[in-house]
Amino acid sequence: MDQPNRKPQHLYHIISQQILTGVYRAGDKLPSLRSLARQAGISKNSVVSAFEMLAAHGLVEPRPGSGFYVRALPENRPAQPDAPARQERAMNIAWLLQTQLAVAPGQLAVGDAFMPPEAMESLRIDRHYPKIARSGIRSMTRYGDRLGYFALRRLLARTLGHAGIGCEPDQILLTHGANGAMDLLLRHFVAPGAAVLVDEPGYYPLIAKLQLAGARVIGIPRQPDGPCLQTLERALAQWRPRLFFTQSVMQNPTGTCIGPDKARQLVALCARHQATVVDNDSLGGLHDGPVTRLAEVDQLAGTVHIGSFSKTLSPTLRVGYVAAPLATIEALAHIRTLTHISSSEYCERTVEAIVDDPSYERFLKQQRQDLADATRIAQQALAGLGAELFADYSQSLFLWTRFHGIDNTLELARALQIEGVVLAPGALFSVDASQVSPWTRCNPFAVTHPRFAAALQAVRNRTAR
Repeated sequence: MDQPNRKPQHLYHIISQQILTGVYRAGDKLPSLRSLARQAGISKNSVVSAFEMLAAHGLVEPRPGSGFYVRALPENRPAQPDAPARQERAMNIAWLLQTQLAVAPGQLAVGDAFMPPEAMESLRIDRHYPKIARSGIRSMTRYGDRLGYFALRRLLARTLGHAGIGCEPDQILLTHGANGAMDLLLRHFVAPGAAVLVDEPGYYPLIAKLQLAGARVIGIPRQPDGPCLQTLERALAQWRPRLFFTQSVMQNPTGTCIGPDKARQLVALCARHQATVVDNDSLGGLHDGPVTRLAEVDQLAGTVHIGSFSKTLSPTLRVGYVAAPLATIEALAHIRTLTHISSSEYCERTVEAIVDDPSYERFLKQQRQDLADATRIAQQALAGLGAELFADYSQSLFLWTRFHGIDNTLELARALQIEGVVLAPGALFSVDASQVSPWTRCNPFAVTHPRFAAALQAVRNRTAR
């Protein structure tokens, strides 16, 4: 008889705990009655009952014609024993990934990691589909080459050669994006408990992958011209890692490049300690100007080069690659066969058709110019907001930024969510995400939007009260 009453009580319990532990914060709007009823698989009346209980306990307030909003909680409320851990889960690496993958309508993604959609429109991926269908229809009925579509690997070998990295098509393995390449490398090189070096701050999905694999993750401080070599040398001697993951071009999140002298010293240092250097060059296609990629220094003798088309073509194609010595490629190909059977030849054919077209280089040239212009304008805008930049940027998709008077950008990110602005707080790029960071990653296209300055001022006004 009382079974129907348990549904609103259960929903009330879940939402109240989410409010008390910071999943929902003061000012947040709860989902609509209809959407919540659909998600929970209960009636709208049950949702209404749950919301009424929340309002009766002072947790939410109804706003006629708008919905239910979370109220500010009294400062003397009873402490939740496990609140810190739950708050960490409320906005962690998975949260940042989700905000990148699907920004809600009306939100401004200041921490975004992509070029703006309008910048990609001139590429016209759809005009290549007839060619792909004519030439690759038989690829739909089989798994394809064990290393990936040969024509794309041959094209990549030429492209890498132009960048000063000599390799053959058989030294290239196509993967499910750059993250797929990292997954294979982790399976091949990293055993539970093994030490792995990464940039600090660094690429947050990689840090999460390593921690999930049970690795001991050691951060090497990132400087404006690359990793700190003194710290790197001490870590190599102390931990004897097999891998050091870094980025020579437009590092995520600092947006910096490794200088040529430091690149040579870094590769030599890791070679002396028998540590393989993995260079994630996913953004290299957007960089205009001279850079030194780590694989260029030793020609893949003790380095592994990762690339992707997510930033220049589309993240939905999920085509990446890894270039390495033949023995490493053979081992990775074996792991990929066991775990995924093969990569998507149709997607690889799509990428090859686009990249091999003469219009692609013109498209990249425009992308680089747009990025350089946006970087210049964004630096001026951030200076006007009283921000400090980690480096002097000529061109970068990431601007590592700190704002005057802000010591904890995780709290700033939570406050900006109320204003419809999504930030990428610095703590999430750290090996230890519990550390407070005043830094945040900013997208140069998004940070100049007037809404950001207005939202930042609104947060400062609330804090000053």
